[in-house]
Amino acid sequence: MRASRRASLAATLGCAIANIIGGTANAAQAREPIVVFMGASETAGYGLPRKDLSFPSIVARRCGIIARVSATPNVPTLLRKLSVTSSTTATVLTLSFIDAYVPAPVGALRRWLRRYTNAAPTLVLTTPLVSAFGTRAPTLLSMQRQLYRRVASAAKTLHATLLPIGMPAHPARYLQRDGIHPNARGARIIAHLVIPWLRSKGLCDRA
Repeated sequence: MRASRRASLAATLGCAIANIIGGTANAAQAREPIVVFMGASETAGYGLPRKDLSFPSIVARRCGIIARVSATPNVPTLLRKLSVTSSTTATVLTLSFIDAYVPAPVGALRRWLRRYTNAAPTLVLTTPLVSAFGTRAPTLLSMQRQLYRRVASAAKTLHATLLPIGMPAHPARYLQRDGIHPNARGARIIAHLVIPWLRSKGLCDRA
C-alpha cells in the first residue's frame, strides 16, 4: 500500500515538474519578438537553394526572433490588404523596382505606413535602382524613383526608418545568374542592415 502511494506521489510530482518546465519553455517562446517581413522576391528568397538562406531567416537565427514572411510580386496590394496583429513587435518592408509597376498615390502610401508604424516600429528597405543592375529602362527607372520619393516622404512624416540597400562592389558576387536577385551572399548583406536596426529597438539580443 505504501509502495503504491509512493509511486502515485512520484508520478504526481513528475507531472508537476513537467508542467513547470513546459510552462517555462512556453513562456520563453511567447517572449520571442514577432517580426513581420513584407516584400517580393528578395523577401521570399527567390532562386536560393534553400529558404533558410533568405534574409528574414538569417535575421531570425541571429536575433532569436520569430519571422513571419508575407511575400508577393505586388507589394502595394499586400500593404493594402495585410493586417498587423497586436503580437507584432516590428515590421520590415522591402520595396523594389517591380513595385513601381503598381504606383500608389502619396495619400495611400501614408495610410498604409501609418497602419504599420502605429502598430510597431517599421523599417522600409529599398533595393537599388534598375540602372545599378545595368538595365536600360528609362520609363521604369523614372517610375521607381517616383515611388522611392513617395516612400521617403511618407516614412519621414510617420517616423518609419528608411534604409536604401546599396549595390556592393563587384555585384556579380552577390547576385544570382539573372543579375537581379540576391544570392546567399547578397541575402546576408540585407540581413546585416536589418540586424542593427532590430538591435536599436531592443529586439535582437544574439547578434
